[in-house]
Amino acid sequence: MKKTIKLLGIFVINTLIIIGCENPAEHQPHIHQWGDWQTIISSTCTTEGIETRHCILNAKHVETRRIAINFNAHMFGEWTETTAPTEYDDGEETRYCAYDSRHIETRPIAALGHTHVWGDWIQTLAPTCVTEGEETRHCSLNEEHIETRPINALGHDWGDWTQIDAPTCTIQGLEFRTCKRNCGIADERQPIPALGHIPNTETGFCTVCNDLGYNIGDTGPGGGIIFYKSVYGFTFFTSSDDSIGVKAHYLEAAPTDMGAENGGLSYHYQWPGKKSNRFTVTNIFIGYGKKNTELIEAGKHLNLTINDKIDWFIPSYYECVELYNQQAIIGNLTGSEYWTSSRYDSAGGSVYSVYIIDMSYGSFVRRIYDTCHIRAIRAF
Repeated sequence: MKKTIKLLGIFVINTLIIIGCENPAEHQPHIHQWGDWQTIISSTCTTEGIETRHCILNAKHVETRRIAINFNAHMFGEWTETTAPTEYDDGEETRYCAYDSRHIETRPIAALGHTHVWGDWIQTLAPTCVTEGEETRHCSLNEEHIETRPINALGHDWGDWTQIDAPTCTIQGLEFRTCKRNCGIADERQPIPALGHIPNTETGFCTVCNDLGYNIGDTGPGGGIIFYKSVYGFTFFTSSDDSIGVKAHYLEAAPTDMGAENGGLSYHYQWPGKKSNRFTVTNIFIGYGKKNTELIEAGKHLNLTINDKIDWFIPSYYECVELYNQQAIIGNLTGSEYWTSSRYDSAGGSVYSVYIIDMSYGSFVRRIYDTCHIRAIRAF
């Protein structure tokens, strides 16, 4: 008997050793490293769900937990009409949850309606000059069915313009008009353009207001460009023996350089004055160009008739300076150097020298045998 018990103990011990050796790693203690939770059974609106996770060191080690009921996790069936719509009233349809028939959803079914039979439009709000009105019509099958639409604002019904202030040559006038509908809107006003001067082509004065009628940059009576204006006037000497002069207000440049009036290029000329008359006294100031031109006997070289005007002359020094100052307005002073009718004389200087104006650099002196351009002018 003792032998039998001894042998049985040995057998049990041997058996345990054999079982423990099948996979010793499974029985070694460790700290679980859990994976993510995975849903096994989803929760519904009536039942809980189940989710599990496994240890990544031993997949046989599992945790399980419940998922709370999701009261929104319905499984609805098809929509079923429960109240039929009529022509005027909405109907209703319903669907039931398969988990619990007490869980219900409903939605309206639009009323069938009808083809409207509209009456005439009736004005419900009158339009004004500046605001819209409104008109309405009703369906004859159901008075509660209404359409509305705007009526366009009428706009003003203006009367004739009435002059408040008359315009002058230089000042705008003013006129107004009033709406005939008496809509309460203030009258409308607008300026009347100034009339502008109507200059006398001989004197330059306006025939309406007697003010000076031309401005610098205007086309003058001779067809050229006005390049000098004196409000108070300047003394203009009309001939070689004129010692008193007349009052003028404007200087006008010929349309082109001398020699180009027939479409040709600007020409260079020697000084057109009488070269043998060495001691002819000329003047440099504005108003003396005509007198200078006759004193140096250069008029015969001009021989200009432009726009029926024959009173063109070679400008004096300061008259030519004004050409220089207004060359951007004149626009076609294509030459570089222009003769004046003013001789240059100074102590020790040459009596054969003449002032010229360079359109790029200003005033210089040239000998009478040099060549320059000529731009004739006139005064009035």
